Amino acid sequence: MLDSSPKDIRKKLCQSDDHVGLLEDLAKALTDIGDYEMQVAISEALCRMTPRKLREDFAGKWFHFRSFASAFTSIRDKDFETDCRTFLNELNSYFGNSRRVFSFPCIQAFLDSAELFKPEDEFLKEFWVDFNIGTSTISFFVNDPKNTLWELIHLPKDVVSVYNFQECGDQKILEVHMSTPLSHGEITGKIVKIIFSAEHNIQTALTRVFPDKPQSSSLSKVLEAVQSGDCLTKMEGTQHEQTSVPQTFASPSAAETKVIHQVTR
Repeated sequence: MLDSSPKDIRKKLCQSDDHVGLLEDLAKALTDIGDYEMQVAISEALCRMTPRKLREDFAGKWFHFRSFASAFTSIRDKDFETDCRTFLNELNSYFGNSRRVFSFPCIQAFLDSAELFKPEDEFLKEFWVDFNIGTSTISFFVNDPKNTLWELIHLPKDVVSVYNFQECGDQKILEVHMSTPLSHGEITGKIVKIIFSAEHNIQTALTRVFPDKPQSSSLSKVLEAVQSGDCLTKMEGTQHEQTSVPQTFASPSAAETKVIHQVTR
């Protein structure tokens, strides 16, 4: 609607009290909403509703830290997805473990045995995975060779049956088992495996996104026993074995045994 309006009308509208108040509310929602995709939508709305010449002045009022305002005003229309990622990662990271969205770069991701790839964009250097506290989901964008748009892989808590998280050497491996199949192009599967570098605090994000899903330290130890003390990472039909640190554990409870059967079935 605003794109087709004369510049003087748009400028006058943007300076009205109602419009200014709406923009301030949207900017505040960025840190409260707890979902990366919704943060992107809000950021796009803020960009579209402010003329570029006024954007720096508005951003200075919305964000108390100059670095946030600078990252926002640096968002370019033609590179919106990658520039917005830079801005939101900086904004979310500022809040540490109290943030509502945790974003970590992954090394590899798989749907069952098929590898998934990050979107093909020269400015997107990392394969980002978002842990969304507000919507209790894990999400990440993947390359869709049949479409110019990025495809979103979405793992909501409601369709997650169990997850397994292990640290193996210099990697942290997350396996999410879905109760309903997930589709990507011609690929369909129920297990999503994501491999991260060990430097990232994945466990904190996991327990906040899936606080009541079957996975505990005792279950991890039992799973290690099932795997004979070895941590196996399957990648494109090739198995890379890494030895995990032996741990002492008690016999699994009935509930844990049931979960193991689900995971190893």
